[in-house]
Amino acid sequence: GTFPLLVGSLRPYSTTLTNEMLASQGYIVAMVHLLYEPPYNQLEYMRSYPDQIFDFQIAMNHIIKTGKVAADQIGTFGFSGSGFAQVLWAMNDSRVRALADLESGIYMDGLWQSFSSSN
Repeated sequence: GTFPLLVGSLRPYSTTLTNEMLASQGYIVAMVHLLYEPPYNQLEYMRSYPDQIFDFQIAMNHIIKTGKVAADQIGTFGFSGSGFAQVLWAMNDSRVRALADLESGIYMDGLWQSFSSSN
């Protein structure tokens, strides 16, 4: 059969338990490992959002090719600043049908200024 797919950003300490719980409930869970090492520059991290979206799409496309994913049951989730790229991805990719984000990153210094200066 096919299963719902959830894609997100891997934060090994904060998402591992959540990922294991979701997988045990029948979800395919794909976490993309972000290539930054704390401490990181917040502005540089925000500029990496488009690259993260591309990485989510690559992971999703690869898993869809297995034939094990229900195409109408693709979602994404994230936490804090590591969830904002998922919000942007869900806004720009109609294949993402569900989004769960516990977000406080939208309130951080520089984020609004960065996004309001672009299209």
